[in-house]
Amino acid sequence: MNAESASDLRTRRHGRRRQRRPWRSGPLRAAATVALVGAGALVTVLLVGRGSGAGGACSAGGRAISVAVAPDLAASVQAAASALNSAGTDSAGHCERVTVTARPAAQVAASLTATNPVRPDVWIPDSSIWVSRAAAEGWVAPRQRPSVALSPVVLAVSKQVAERLGWPRGELDVVRLFASTGGSARLALSDPQQSAPSVGGLLAVQNALRSGPGGPAELASVLRGAAMAVPPDSAAALRTLSSEPGTTVPVSEQALWVADSAPAALGAVAVYPQHGMTLDYPFLVLDTSAPAAASAASLLTSLQHGIGHEAVLASGYRDPRTGRGPALRTARGVLPEQPTPTSVPAAGLVRNAIRAQRVLQAPSRVLAVVDVSGSMGTPVPGAGGATRLDLVTGAASRGLALYPDQAEIGLWVFSTHLTATTDYRQLVPIGPLAPRSDGVPGRERLVQALGQVREVPNGATGLYDTTLAAVRAVRRGWDPARANSVVLLTDGRNDDPNGIGLTELVATLRREAAGGKPVPVIAIAYGGDSDVPALDTIARASGGRLYQAQDPRNISAVFLDAIGRRACLARC
Repeated sequence: MNAESASDLRTRRHGRRRQRRPWRSGPLRAAATVALVGAGALVTVLLVGRGSGAGGACSAGGRAISVAVAPDLAASVQAAASALNSAGTDSAGHCERVTVTARPAAQVAASLTATNPVRPDVWIPDSSIWVSRAAAEGWVAPRQRPSVALSPVVLAVSKQVAERLGWPRGELDVVRLFASTGGSARLALSDPQQSAPSVGGLLAVQNALRSGPGGPAELASVLRGAAMAVPPDSAAALRTLSSEPGTTVPVSEQALWVADSAPAALGAVAVYPQHGMTLDYPFLVLDTSAPAAASAASLLTSLQHGIGHEAVLASGYRDPRTGRGPALRTARGVLPEQPTPTSVPAAGLVRNAIRAQRVLQAPSRVLAVVDVSGSMGTPVPGAGGATRLDLVTGAASRGLALYPDQAEIGLWVFSTHLTATTDYRQLVPIGPLAPRSDGVPGRERLVQALGQVREVPNGATGLYDTTLAAVRAVRRGWDPARANSVVLLTDGRNDDPNGIGLTELVATLRREAAGGKPVPVIAIAYGGDSDVPALDTIARASGGRLYQAQDPRNISAVFLDAIGRRACLARC
């Protein structure tokens, strides 16, 4: 690690003040065993002190305690364990034998709720979000879990990107980092189910962009374009910047400081989110028996006040009591004076952030259904002579830009009696925006079809029959690997007295959705004549959502907002 060795720290501390108990003479005997286990790269370091063998002071009441710790903090915990092991016994005569194992927090959290759990005596994950996750699965977490280190989650960018955005003259921020113009970077994430920094990065991006100038559409674009093949540990994630300098990766401040302190310095720069998350490294004692608890207490004391604490700070972490990191230097891409957020995001907030990202990352399968009843030909005041339908089809054409070529989209129009048997007519079947079987790109076919849509003079609105038919059409080709939905745009209310009623429609939508193939309806109502209560009821019954544009001139912004907020079907 980029810090003083454990022996150097002991020497400095010994010279400064009397130790809590005398050191045993002679060299420290340590046996190190390294084992790589699967993709987790499990690293185990067994530290055995002089008095810990059979016989001697450790023969009575002694036992080893096992400590599972987040890999990036393992070296500092090992320094504390080494000091305890070399001392042999504590003040009560118990042998201090500490086995330190570097294990990703996600692995430990999963093992705690397994059928046959294998639990360490002490667990130090990188974030309390793992404690909350295990507790949500039924595990009873210790009430006392003091923090032994802090490190804010930052968005790391290459020096080239930072300089294009005005660094070091100006401060970097998340919104400018992902702005659609000028020096933008592509977000690169690890699986947030395996990486606390990725969770912090997701929360930071969602908080910043959801209320930013681009709104949900900008957020949708960033999350859909995010790379998802980044390794889960911060050190490996940072190496992505070397091969892809135009990316940004969420990592701990400490990991970025270490990378910039190495002989071959990475030169990364930290972007601090305004509403960020901090890794808090909680100390949890899982074995509360007297000998184990005593050894755990000694280890905690060292990590909070002794050799372990010095090792933690020398490694680029911040002090949980002050929020400051004495080893941090601005020249190494970090801002030591940046305030450290201390609150841990609630479990529900984390779940929603992850679900929102997955929904937006999932390929889309959408049927757009556009109202072409007579009222759609009404000119919109202040719109330069454009009709309601002109504004809707223009907004729909622009909305296609939010979808990648892999998305599958179809187009219907509806009024009443558009065919001999239906109130609706298919213009473009659901298919990819990329070239289809005839060689014509689906995106081109949709734009052409939208450009030819015309209102039906004196046509009424067959809203309910069309909605049910659209949902059923999407469900017939339902793809479990995609986000299947209907986008319904209308300015009116149901005018078909011979069709299905609202009560029956809602009951049917709920009953058929119970089959396990959800098709949410994203209803977009515009103009003062739209039946907002009915549309809201339909959207809720299907698991979707209603959006309103009382002023038809706002339909473009509302449409883009609705498509961008697809993640909010996850209640984000």
